[in-house]
Amino acid sequence: MTDPIRDRRARHLRLARRTRWLRRQGRQAAAQLRDQGPVELRFWALAFLIGAGGGLAAIAFRLALTGLAQLLYGADDLKSALLTGLVPWWWLLFVPMLGGMLTGIILDRTTPDARARTVSDVIEGATVGRGQVEVRAGLGSSVASVVTLTAGGATGPEAPIIHLAAIIPTFVSRWLKMNPMSARDLFGCATAGAVAASFNAPLAGAIFAHEVILRHLSVRTLSPVAIAAVTGTMLYRLVFGNTTQFDPPAVSDAGFAVQFPAFIATGIGCGIIAAGLMWAVLASDALFGRAQRAVGGPRWLRPMAAGAMLGLLAIAFPDVIGIGTETIESALTGRMALALATALVAAKLVGTAITMGGRMGGGILAPALTLGAVAGLMFGKMFTYILPGFAGTEALYAFAGMAAVGASVFGAPLSAALMVFELSGGWQTGLAVLTAVSLSTAVSSRLVHRSFFMLQLERRGLRVTHGPQDWLPQRILVGSVMKEVDTPKAPPRAEIDRMIAQGQVLRDTASLSEALRQFDRCGQPVLPVTWRDPSGQAALIGVLFHVDTLAAINRALAETAAEEHG
Repeated sequence: MTDPIRDRRARHLRLARRTRWLRRQGRQAAAQLRDQGPVELRFWALAFLIGAGGGLAAIAFRLALTGLAQLLYGADDLKSALLTGLVPWWWLLFVPMLGGMLTGIILDRTTPDARARTVSDVIEGATVGRGQVEVRAGLGSSVASVVTLTAGGATGPEAPIIHLAAIIPTFVSRWLKMNPMSARDLFGCATAGAVAASFNAPLAGAIFAHEVILRHLSVRTLSPVAIAAVTGTMLYRLVFGNTTQFDPPAVSDAGFAVQFPAFIATGIGCGIIAAGLMWAVLASDALFGRAQRAVGGPRWLRPMAAGAMLGLLAIAFPDVIGIGTETIESALTGRMALALATALVAAKLVGTAITMGGRMGGGILAPALTLGAVAGLMFGKMFTYILPGFAGTEALYAFAGMAAVGASVFGAPLSAALMVFELSGGWQTGLAVLTAVSLSTAVSSRLVHRSFFMLQLERRGLRVTHGPQDWLPQRILVGSVMKEVDTPKAPPRAEIDRMIAQGQVLRDTASLSEALRQFDRCGQPVLPVTWRDPSGQAALIGVLFHVDTLAAINRALAETAAEEHG
């Protein structure tokens, strides 16, 4: 007979040995990921996990929106509750104002500047942030955006979802002590998974990650980003099913040829509207900022005032509130009169500017798609009225407009076109979409010169579009390049003291970009480096050579080139 106690001990010993073996394998895998980066197959496994994390973040965010709205209104959103009579009309004034106040309090407690983090912050993290984003501010922004969108804010969930997804690779890269190149690649994976899970669009998710976040397309990142996008799409389909959100109209090839001039005009008009949206949001942000400085008071007054203004606008145009899915549906099916479509273009533009300028949270992706669909329908109805024999199907212009405005605002023509294709499953609309996208992008780039995200970054002093030679020196700190005071070829201590007295000095936290400007002003081959001690006094800690500064920048440029072309 067998001894039960001895058998149990044997099983425990086998389990302990297997656990130790798994731990050793995990440590080895982590070390290999850290040291060898994305060229290894194990990085693809990590891309799968990051993509799953991004997809789950997108799904959880959307479920939180609908769950909270069902709890508060008994409907999927405030607009649906209003139209079905579940809430009275005066809720349109009260709820956005209360939501703005709560959003402002959350952002005031979780961020240093009471500003919600969005896609531009993820781009900044991928360039100057060494593949990391703010964790506390990102989590606070996500909660604030849920409150904003539940309360009827005229923005969208995709931007906070992307930043929320970027927090996952931030933790992973810190834990694995990954180099900045690999950390940025994980950003692309997280973005691809999040976008794919938001729209059931794997191709758009993968291209968006390259086109907007990583800002380059390389062989080394294609496979992991694609894996992450497919993973996010799989999760979406497991939860919501594999269905396209919109059905495109059927149009013959001959019909496309006849309508081609109208598609060109639609693209030009959508480019002007996209530029107007970007400038309206930036101008609104500046106006709200000046008003807040003039009035004073707590920072949450700004989003609260924006919520009150949005509520007043929504009383006349309820379609301006919320994410805009129903509005897009009405536009894509042609169930909207020309007068309403024209008025709604202006109202949605103003509502989005108020929400974002008032710092209520949310992003610009969904509003751009909504505005584009309504604008496209507006142009389609105009053309079919003026030239009934040559304009064709009105709804087709809504698809083209949605892609055109989205491409101009995102700065991502390929992603926007693919997103519309995958949302509709209508690849036969390709000619209309690509024509409108190309013209819209060309027109908007002449009017504003940048995408919305690039405009936001330039207002913070980060000129990503000027190339790595411009932003790379901003990423490297003087403290990482300086040498000790007694290093060979360093100036004598008396000479260093003289330079410090004349202001020819650098802080250890200054960037190499600042150092280059200081070298140009002083004309010195070497400058002293100081830091502020706890008493506030400047203490000498090293020296920085001009030649070392240039060498560090050259090394960073070489690494960037290897990442983009490797």
